[in-house]
Amino acid sequence: EVDIGIGLGDFLCAYAKLHPEKRVAGLEVREAFCDEARLRLQQQEITNAAVVHVDATRYLDRVLADDSIERAFVSFPDPWFKKRHHKRRLITGDFLSKLHRIMRGGGEFLLQSDNEELVEFMVEAIEASGLFDNQIAPYAPTKAPFSEAKTERELYYAKRGLPVWRYRYRCIKQQK
Repeated sequence: EVDIGIGLGDFLCAYAKLHPEKRVAGLEVREAFCDEARLRLQQQEITNAAVVHVDATRYLDRVLADDSIERAFVSFPDPWFKKRHHKRRLITGDFLSKLHRIMRGGGEFLLQSDNEELVEFMVEAIEASGLFDNQIAPYAPTKAPFSEAKTERELYYAKRGLPVWRYRYRCIKQQK
């Protein structure tokens, strides 16, 4: 499994602890965040998770093997609000192609965000790609959290009763 954009690793640590039978890779572009997440894994003696310092927008399919991922989490990606920065957003056609390549057929892609404008942008890209099938209905969010493990942001929004948009997709692959 892979958690893309782990921040300081709150979700990665909690999820790995809850699922010691799973191996989880946490990917993060900011080196200082990787260092902190590694420290947290070490302090909590979590051995089934690892942190990789990588720009997933560019190198996702170089650090993870084809058809190797059963579940991918993307939680609260940077919205890059300014129009001229939209090209920096994580969920693009190119990223989705790389994600599709590393995922197993039928694998889950779980996406959540607190930013409605970004959600519309991301969901449109995913639905248009034809690579993933929304498990609820086209363009439909799910209310249920993805895990008992939570990101720091998820906890913040839950405590204040603020909305979080969540989407569950299945990876579509042709039978070989």
